[in-house]
Amino acid sequence: MNALEKNRWICFGKEATYAKDSRIAALQKDFANHFKDSIDYQPEAKVNGKQQELIVAKNKSVTNTRRIYAYPGETFYAGDVVDALNAKWLITEVDQNKEVYTKGIMQLCNRELIWQNRHTGEILRRWVTAEKPYYSNLDEAKPLTVSSREYKIQVTFDEETSLIDIDKRFMLEIIGESPKTYKVTAVDTITARSYQSGEIRGFLVLNVTQDLYNPKTDRKDLLLCDYVEPAQMPDPTPSPADDGKITFTYNGNATIRQGGSAKKFTAHLYDGADNEILDAEFEWSIAVDGVLMDKFTLTPSGAFARLAAMDFVELQGVVVQLIAKHGEIKGSLDVEVVS
Repeated sequence: MNALEKNRWICFGKEATYAKDSRIAALQKDFANHFKDSIDYQPEAKVNGKQQELIVAKNKSVTNTRRIYAYPGETFYAGDVVDALNAKWLITEVDQNKEVYTKGIMQLCNRELIWQNRHTGEILRRWVTAEKPYYSNLDEAKPLTVSSREYKIQVTFDEETSLIDIDKRFMLEIIGESPKTYKVTAVDTITARSYQSGEIRGFLVLNVTQDLYNPKTDRKDLLLCDYVEPAQMPDPTPSPADDGKITFTYNGNATIRQGGSAKKFTAHLYDGADNEILDAEFEWSIAVDGVLMDKFTLTPSGAFARLAAMDFVELQGVVVQLIAKHGEIKGSLDVEVVS
């Protein structure tokens, strides 16, 4: 056994090709061995609603941010929402060097954004960070003097938040009996998003300015601006003669990461007149080479399903067909596995 091979065995990196690999393996093992010994260990933390052990440490003297570390082999991304320390947090920074472990910075969420899907009327909720105004003045030209201070809101980028545009209104709080409403003046979809693990991930930055409450259209009891009644639900079971179709929506590209977290795919059912059938249920399945079938996991949940690929190098470049079926109507989507 030469010196390099001996070093691999000592450092528990027996399958490593280079000295660096064995050193990384040793660091991962050491970090994992002491992970639960940290005073900042949070065993009940959740990332996007899924339990994940984390170390949540102070970030110098800044009380509304925390440094976070994932267990070796696990990860998280900018834009993820964390439940820890009896609060909600938005991950705003992630070190892209994840060879030993994933580390990042998260910021305390201090508001919940509530709005409706513009097509279905479904009420949507996202935890966000809202920062202090960066300039201030008063607009005296309006019948009521309204502060035009602008606030910065950071919200996870997903298929719903991506539809938020300029002039969208939100009710962020009620002080006394007075609702405080705000209007979007700018949407930054560029600087806080990046291509990571086969998907566009991150968060949006919204600039909002105070707006006037409209008692005719705003619902104070629901904390909603410009409330509309949910659309009437048509017959959820179109006949095959309607020649319906099924389409899919998802974040980023039609890809999943080898060994990565499960990706959400949402199915949409349309009748022959191209009207969407809401609240439709689907039967989900996948089609792939039989020898690879057990290396994928599919978790159906009504109108959507989550698909994941296990951490096997032979899956790189494999295309799996995702299938959603409603009655006699079937739709499919080719999903590629990327590294």
